[in-house]
Order: sequence, then C-alpha cells, then structure tokens
Amino acid sequence: GITSYILDKPDQYIQQYAEEWYLIDQHYRRAIKGLNDLDTSAIPEFIDYDGLKKDVNQVYEKHIDQLNRQWLSCLNHFNFDYSKVSAPKQFDFYQAEVAGYDQKGVVIISDALRYEVGRELLKELYKDSKNTAESKYKLASIPSKTSVGMAQLLPHQSIDFNDGSLSINGTSTEGSANRQTILQTQHEDAKTVTFQEVSSNE
Repeated sequence: GITSYILDKPDQYIQQYAEEWYLIDQHYRRAIKGLNDLDTSAIPEFIDYDGLKKDVNQVYEKHIDQLNRQWLSCLNHFNFDYSKVSAPKQFDFYQAEVAGYDQKGVVIISDALRYEVGRELLKELYKDSKNTAESKYKLASIPSKTSVGMAQLLPHQSIDFNDGSLSINGTSTEGSANRQTILQTQHEDAKTVTFQEVSSNE
C-alpha cells in the first residue's frame, strides 16, 4: 500500500517506520517462519511452495531496496548531519534514560534486536496487567555496528577512536569488565553481567 518512498525529511522516515512500516518487517518474519514450519509433504502438488517462498522474498527485498535508497538519498540531502535530525539519538541514551533516576535500574542490551521484534515483545508485556511498558526508539550512529553502539550506551562526554578500538577516558569499551569500570565512574555500585552469567544462576 506504500504509494511513494520519497519523503521530505529524515524524521519523517523514522516516524513512518516507527508507526507503520515496521509491520512489513514483522509480517515478513512471520510469513517466512510459517513457510519454513510447513509440512511440505502435506501440501497439494498444484501449490507451488518454492515459487510462493521466492515471491515473498522478492517482494520484501524490493521493498527494502526502495526504502533504503530513498532513506540514504534523503540523509545525503542533509549531508548526513545528525544535528538536523530531531529524533532522539543513541549517543544520548545514558543521559536521557539512566542518569536521571535515583532508584536501582536494569538495562538489558540485546545485540541486533530488530525494532519490530521489540514491538512484539511490548505486546507480550501488555498481557500482564501489572506491567507498565512503553516503546521508544533512538537513532543509531554511523557506522551502525555493535562496538560503536555498545560504547555509545555508556556515560561519556566523548569517545576516542584509535585504529578501530574505542575508549572512554582512557578505558577501552570492549568487554564486560571495562564497561563496568566506565559505569562505576558515575555509579560506584554499578555492575555488568553477561547473559551466560545470568542464565547459569537460574
């Protein structure tokens, strides 16, 4: 139903995706899962299963290609200047979401968790009437890669780049122990734990 992928400003792309276009990713994931879970031996011969799967992938890939091309074209028009984008930024995460709270808090970082999956998780949380939950987004910095994203979630005034490695106030942002050291500059009781450590204590 998308009539045009050409929008005027980066913020319009972000808002459009956050409110509606994310559903395309969500439905595609569900469709592919449904196709993969099918017992193909029970499918009548007149149904072209492989062709159907190919068609779903082609339609989705065309959508992604058109969206990415126009998004990048729009960003290029604004010289990739994030200061001209009003959407909240990933590098402001600590100040905006953590620093202002006095009570104990927990931040769960799941690498490469898609926005549409987060929205589905929100629906699951809504099923418990005791939960109060909301979904918000932040614009990742370029390059959008794990090492950069993890560093930008930490408290910092600036992040130093040196031959591909990142550090904050002389401390590398790589590894759980280093990130704990950086967090403890703001909260002396701060701890970082890996998923493996949490799951082994169940």
